[in-house]
Amino acid sequence: MRSFAADRRLPPALGFSLLAHVAFFLAFRPPVPDQLARHVSQIVDVHFAAIAPLPEVAPQPAARPRHAKKPPTARPAPPPEPRSVRTAEAAPEPAPATEPAAQEETTPTSAEPVPEPAHVPSETPSTSSAPPAAPIAEARYEVRGLDNPKPPYPLAARRQGIEGRVLLTAHVRADGSCRDVRLKQSSGHSLLDRAALDTVKRWRFLPASRAGNAIDSWVDVPIRFRLEDRA
Repeated sequence: MRSFAADRRLPPALGFSLLAHVAFFLAFRPPVPDQLARHVSQIVDVHFAAIAPLPEVAPQPAARPRHAKKPPTARPAPPPEPRSVRTAEAAPEPAPATEPAAQEETTPTSAEPVPEPAHVPSETPSTSSAPPAAPIAEARYEVRGLDNPKPPYPLAARRQGIEGRVLLTAHVRADGSCRDVRLKQSSGHSLLDRAALDTVKRWRFLPASRAGNAIDSWVDVPIRFRLEDRA
């Protein structure tokens, strides 16, 4: 064992030789590029440190929404106080002179009208009363000389045996002509009513008169239809 340990020790000459070779190698090695030097210089050492736990923060209550304050309403300005205008004080009216007691007793205190004396009619008759109106003579149609034709008896009414009475009213002018004819009472059959109306429209009349003067008037005209009259 001792011989083996002694063999492993290097002689001093060999050690110096190795150091010389290393120094020579370092002296003649190629220079490091600038880019590699920059990368080497940019290396940053990162150290990991334990982070202290953050203190727990108690949750704060949610802030209540603030109600928007209503803008103060402008109060209406009070109306200006009316200025007191001093009016000239009316002079006191003079007190009415007191009348004698006897006169106060005779003067009435109410506003009742004083009754007037009753009117006494005069004995002379009044001449302002109008005379009575003159009577009116009615218009006439059955007068000799007028030659008013009778209404024709409708053929269809005769074949059916229809009879009846028609009452008309005619408006007669002052010249005796017929202005209008109206049906006042029907016979119940339109054939008879139409025959009577068409005939009386062409009649002539003796006009109504008042105090000898012809006037317009209305007159009733009855028409009777009977089969025995047409036999």
